[in-house]
Amino acid sequence: MPHLLIEHSPALAPAIRSALLPLHQTLLANGQFGESDIKVRARVYEDYLVGGQAAGDFAHLTLYLLDGRSAEVKADLSRALMAAVQSALAGVTPLQITVDIRDMVRAHYGKYVDLG
Repeated sequence: MPHLLIEHSPALAPAIRSALLPLHQTLLANGQFGESDIKVRARVYEDYLVGGQAAGDFAHLTLYLLDGRSAEVKADLSRALMAAVQSALAGVTPLQITVDIRDMVRAHYGKYVDLG
């Protein structure tokens, strides 16, 4: 835990790929997570509309966390992730970036690890 999912338009793929490690490091620097627990992944959407039009690029970050963290911690994480992705996408226009923090119910979360 946590899981960071970055959904984005195709033109942003190279910049997002380069931003994966900085986003990982942003989460690590927050001090809430162990390095090996952080998962960052990206998904490209070929078909999308922004503002009702097929123009402009977007990046939407969803951070899934186990429940129990304060609103202040979540706000800090949101701001830090926004700053990191804005830096990675500097100069891209038109562009919309959004960040959403989601709680997952700790009692319902399962994890299997085989280090083999």
